[in-house]
Amino acid sequence: MKVCYFKEFPKPYLIYPIVLKNNFKRSNASIENKNVKYIVDNFYVDPKNLVAYKKLCGFENGKSIPAVYFSMLSEILQNQMVENEKISFSIKDLLHISHKMKQRDSLFANQRYTMTCQFSLLSQNQFVYKTLVQSDGKTVLESESIYIIGYKKQEISQLDIGNNAFDRVIPKKLIRQWYVPKNVGRKYAQISGVIHPAYLHSWSAKAFGYSEMTVHDMWLKARVLAGLDLPKSYEIYTQFKKPLSLPSSLQLFTLDKSTEVTEFYVKDEAKGTQHVVGKIIINA
Repeated sequence: MKVCYFKEFPKPYLIYPIVLKNNFKRSNASIENKNVKYIVDNFYVDPKNLVAYKKLCGFENGKSIPAVYFSMLSEILQNQMVENEKISFSIKDLLHISHKMKQRDSLFANQRYTMTCQFSLLSQNQFVYKTLVQSDGKTVLESESIYIIGYKKQEISQLDIGNNAFDRVIPKKLIRQWYVPKNVGRKYAQISGVIHPAYLHSWSAKAFGYSEMTVHDMWLKARVLAGLDLPKSYEIYTQFKKPLSLPSSLQLFTLDKSTEVTEFYVKDEAKGTQHVVGKIIINA
């Protein structure tokens, strides 16, 4: 396995434009198996970036770090991998289908962290980024993001993230609703450094196959987590159903099956379209 070490995170605004440009040339419907791991050792989070992230996603501006913030940082390493390792796929054919995350302990801004991100091929057109976050030699967070390329829409509904109950039991308790303005995608792109054309302008979104401007699906997941009361230890499994067109009014529904498990989904209030479904498991 190839292992690369970094003293700090690469600058995302330098990486992503190159990735985007090169992906216009990459049109493979399958990718090679690249067994590679990137590690950023002994870092502190950027306090200004963290404050901006919390504000945009709806988190309270306290001393703790939302676990999903580290998933945003992991994408910086993922994009660096795509460029350095020549991982070949067309960005137009790429879809983020699921994300799972396990927080083992509280996360604070004054702690020093080490992040490991590993790329693995699951099938000819499906791959995963696994992220591990440690502090003081202890694992505090684990996450996995699964992507598919060269997909067909009918295939997405058949994908399973480990919770078949999503389609059998529909959460009906409305606990949050919020309006998402058109510029949220652009603002999240500025904070995260993931500057996809679909987040920037209507014309560039349409050029990439979207009906309107959209926002990164991990912003939507973060917005859901900001609306829930979570302990210091939990697991969350999320499936992304359909991109969110902006502007939009969203509703968050939950179903409390027990004190340990909460299922949820997010839908467009006007259209009734489901955008995210998931479940949260509280760890004792």
